Amino acid sequence: MAQTPFIALLSDTHGLYDDRLDELFAGALHIVHAGDVGGLGIITRLRRLAPVTAVHGNVDIPEQLDLP
Repeated sequence: MAQTPFIALLSDTHGLYDDRLDELFAGALHIVHAGDVGGLGIITRLRRLAPVTAVHGNVDIPEQLDLP
């Protein structure tokens, strides 16, 4: 049975990548991270799954992550 296309949404990872995201977000068309990323490594890992749009949160340093 084919999976319904979806856009994945998450926030507040605070630099901690949960390996369950690999399975949960498998097949996502796009991933949106809504702030408090906590480090570039999170975005890098998410980009292995799908294109990512992310914004910084209050724990992020925008210049380090190059996020709006």
